Amino acid sequence: MSISSAWVRGVVLVVLLAFGGCDGRGPGTPRNPANALYVCNQPDATISIINPSTRTVATTVDLTEYGFSANAKPHHVVVEPDGSAWYVSLIGDNTVAKFNAKNELVGRIEFESPGMLSLHPTEDLLYAGHTLSLPNVPNTVAVIDRASMTPVEVPLAVPIDRPHGIKVSPTGNYAYTTSLTANEIVAIDTETQQVQSPVSLPGPPQFYVQLDITADGQTAYITGDQGNQVQVLDLQNPIQPTLEARVTVDGRPWHPQLSDDGSTLYFGSKATDTVTALNASSLAPETLEGKGLANPHGSALSPDGQFLYISNANPNGSYESSSGETVGTVVVINTRTFEIEDVIEVGNEPAGINTRWQP
Repeated sequence: MSISSAWVRGVVLVVLLAFGGCDGRGPGTPRNPANALYVCNQPDATISIINPSTRTVATTVDLTEYGFSANAKPHHVVVEPDGSAWYVSLIGDNTVAKFNAKNELVGRIEFESPGMLSLHPTEDLLYAGHTLSLPNVPNTVAVIDRASMTPVEVPLAVPIDRPHGIKVSPTGNYAYTTSLTANEIVAIDTETQQVQSPVSLPGPPQFYVQLDITADGQTAYITGDQGNQVQVLDLQNPIQPTLEARVTVDGRPWHPQLSDDGSTLYFGSKATDTVTALNASSLAPETLEGKGLANPHGSALSPDGQFLYISNANPNGSYESSSGETVGTVVVINTRTFEIEDVIEVGNEPAGINTRWQP
């Protein structure tokens, strides 16, 4: 099996970094807060790293200082469970990059227009899909060794168009990717990397954006760019998901985030500037609107589950910043009261957001 030249260049760069490659940071750089919140400011080519205790931006990582372009377009970020490293997809630079807790660049690998990312819960694997911002992308998924940032396989061909949503089941047995153009989902065996047959789901096209999966691996929730549905899938047969329910919600539900106990699904809706808490048992939605919610995109929960963080692109300036400039926000929501507690101003048009990943 031959590896493409792009992936080989990524391997070479990992070796160079291991021997002192240009990370733009010197020794003694302080570590990020233990539960730091990472926010991708897509048009700025920066990452805002928030201290959740003070609810302030602790540092801003400027990707151009590491040799990336001003058009790098950071899209999504995932974080090791112990906070020792974080990974970011760079649409404009066709790269998935790895940084340590001191924000030193320690690895990178090339993959065309990467989008969503997902970590395997027990194996040293990182899965990447493609972005939705480009019209033509390969029907492939990246499988990356996290320690070395080298390919486990050449990009896997998957039998669905524009694979964007990507999620490894918390049980670790399968990864799932979804199509942006058809109601299709496909499972990937994470031990063998064997791609299963695609499954078509009924109903009008939803343009699936992302999914989340319950801790037992039995149920998945999918959100989409078109329509106003959350679709609930039964994964008892993990390679043959079936549609269990459709829930009507506010328009264009974006990145979903399950509570650790699986009782509640959270997501923002772009079309209505709202956040929804969906009761997983009754499938009854509770909707929140308020200050700072302006074109919500990413969602993340604090490790203890008490706070929900929603990134907001604010492209039209509907949120007025303290400086008078158009900025993005991270809205802090108390999950116990389902009320907005704070609004943190970050860079322009933040997209993906994450804190320490919880198995």
